[in-house]
Amino acid sequence: MVICINPNSDEFEENLNVLKFAEDAQNIQCKREMRLDIDIEAELNAKQEKIRAEKKKNRRKTILEAWNVNEDALSLSPSIPSFELFDINDQQILPNMINILRLKTERREIIDEECGRMSNNFRKKLSHYEREGVEAVSKLRLIEPQFAKNEGTRY
Repeated sequence: MVICINPNSDEFEENLNVLKFAEDAQNIQCKREMRLDIDIEAELNAKQEKIRAEKKKNRRKTILEAWNVNEDALSLSPSIPSFELFDINDQQILPNMINILRLKTERREIIDEECGRMSNNFRKKLSHYEREGVEAVSKLRLIEPQFAKNEGTRY
């Protein structure tokens, strides 16, 4: 730090204030901020690419995995037994019937979930194989003229 002092005696008060300020200013320490030049856009693109690759990997896994059907989830619960209610205050038949109906409702929800999962897998597999079929047809169209040319030169 550079300070300027006036040699004129009339400026004694001002010089004293400048010297006090200079003394106080010597104790000031500045913290430097570390500025890292991070390319946020490149970082975001890299993360998005990683997410896309992970999704593609998971989609491939779903498409190529064998059909695994949870047969226990698709099995029906016991059928509703026939009964005769002789007394409205019967404490066994009505609670049993309520439990059977509750079980049937729960089984139906499980079956709905399993069917939804299977239909999603089927859609994924179907669209995958459809894309493969389109690619195969386009490759075949490229190869057919060359194959015909080769067949014509053999005979």
